[in-house]
Amino acid sequence: MRYLFLLRQTPYGSTLAREALDMALATAAFDQQVQLLFINDGVYQLINEQNSVTKKRKNISKTLAALELYDINEVYADASSIKERGININELFAPLKAIDKSAINTLIQQADIVINL
Repeated sequence: MRYLFLLRQTPYGSTLAREALDMALATAAFDQQVQLLFINDGVYQLINEQNSVTKKRKNISKTLAALELYDINEVYADASSIKERGININELFAPLKAIDKSAINTLIQQADIVINL
């Protein structure tokens, strides 16, 4: 089965972003195909060198580094969300593919299960 996780939350505003990533890792651990799409404020999760100490939360970038270990190789971000927030694509987690609305629609249509968080 192909799972598509739509990650929309800021990294440290609540525990939802962390829990969504943990859910994706758990899904992949059971040999399911997992794709991640960071959209809206979720693109903030992808910024390298995050400082989570002031938020007193565990750093999300460490979880992102583990994606490859779980065979999560399809990591996407909404190009317009990145642009709207003034983020430079070079500041973001790699490997990452920035995609447009048309490609996002295709991902959603091709997924067996879409989890919107």
